Amino acid sequence: MKNFQIRNIVATTDFKMPITLDAILYAYRNCCMYEPEIFPGLVLRPDNNKAVMIIFSSGKIVMTGLKSFDELKRMQNKLTQIMVDLKIFDGLVRL
Repeated sequence: MKNFQIRNIVATTDFKMPITLDAILYAYRNCCMYEPEIFPGLVLRPDNNKAVMIIFSSGKIVMTGLKSFDELKRMQNKLTQIMVDLKIFDGLVRL
């Protein structure tokens, strides 16, 4: 294949535990949107990035808009840091 380009990487994970979305909304209100009457997921756009994390209260998370695997790793690290900072989990689980 010639001229092959990565345009969008989508990654998913599941913390297998409930996540309190209001805690994330309060702590990161400048870079997230959460309107549960319209959509059940909290949309988090860290660092004004084009890539987003969609976090569901079920513990499932979708990352989309990624352009490289390095960017995916940065988003994973950011997600882990958010979860540890808010004491949602202890950081021992690797994504």
